[in-house]
Amino acid sequence: MGEDPPSTFNLFLQVSCLLLARKDGKEADKIKSYRPVTLLPTIGKVLEQILLRRLNHTLKKKNILHHNQFGFREGRSTDDAIHQLVEKIKDAKNKQLHTMVISLDIQGAFDLLQYNSIRNSLDEINFPSHTIETLKDILTDRKVTIQTAQDPVSWSQQQGCAQGSCIGPMFWNLVANEIISEEWQPNVHLQAFADDFIFVISEPTGAKLKATAQAALTKFQHWTDKHQLKVSTEKSTTILISRLVSGPRVKWDNQIIKRSTSLKYLGVIIDNKLNWADHLINMKTKLTHLHQKITRIAGTNWELNKDLRRRLYKTVAERMILHCSMGLSTISQTIQAFEFNSEKVSAQHHRGIFHYSNSRTTGYRRDLTAPHQSRTGSGLRQNSQTAQNI
Repeated sequence: MGEDPPSTFNLFLQVSCLLLARKDGKEADKIKSYRPVTLLPTIGKVLEQILLRRLNHTLKKKNILHHNQFGFREGRSTDDAIHQLVEKIKDAKNKQLHTMVISLDIQGAFDLLQYNSIRNSLDEINFPSHTIETLKDILTDRKVTIQTAQDPVSWSQQQGCAQGSCIGPMFWNLVANEIISEEWQPNVHLQAFADDFIFVISEPTGAKLKATAQAALTKFQHWTDKHQLKVSTEKSTTILISRLVSGPRVKWDNQIIKRSTSLKYLGVIIDNKLNWADHLINMKTKLTHLHQKITRIAGTNWELNKDLRRRLYKTVAERMILHCSMGLSTISQTIQAFEFNSEKVSAQHHRGIFHYSNSRTTGYRRDLTAPHQSRTGSGLRQNSQTAQNI
């Protein structure tokens, strides 16, 4: 592997400042307890934005990125990703196929992304040479500095997309597009939101399901090995949606991927019954904890005016409730359970921000059971109107 060519940029555009932000509830003496936040030069970020717009224009015009990649793309959201995933699972159930859903966790995907992988992906795009060379220059002679108790310390950055980089997410999409665009077997579906990959694999028998799933994982591993990425078997999960008493298990690098009754994908808990009970229980717990925190701040008397209660509800509670709601819109059992024992909640919090009556809950239920529609559709507009009436 040869050395990188010298960059044509002024050196200060290639230098970033690293700050370490400790994660909530993590121990201070462990390096994994900190999240690296990178501060980039303002002029450098402006240049990245200009290049990103040109790159996005070409990618969209030539339809280069696969439609199963949902992250960091205009007009696509977690709702779209969840909706497609649920529809794939439901379609397999309707065909009475045994289905395995595999969620793969890539360790430090953005931090370990190799510059050579990015350069090779850029070479495959039919793009003006001067723009490609400028994009490659961004990856050359990069340095990171961190302030210590004595003096600033700097070192060369040989891999990874800096958090805070405008164009870093698109670099990842280009590399990930290689595996998503692979020709998969008819009953194998792979989609991704950024670095969150998930398979939906369906077959008529348990033996075929195991063979197909293992073959898909082997192909995926060839891609991760090629780009020096690692999958965490501890954080990866499979669920089996089937009537098989003892379903097949699959391995990654000779380690069995744990099987569970549910898995979390993009903030939504998907269970093997597809009744969303686990997701609703988790959401109810979050809302209860949120209410308790606000109670500690505001006191027991809830000396909050109507406008402030409405603002808290719309900006916090409603967003939690409606997260990926359109992806769940066709699950009637979910909507029935969505009441969360509304009479009890209303009685307990009659002076709080989560006060809503049976009619309001029914309104949400009616909205969520509507057909899948765009985020500007009547469902969310009606939900917004419901919140305004609180």
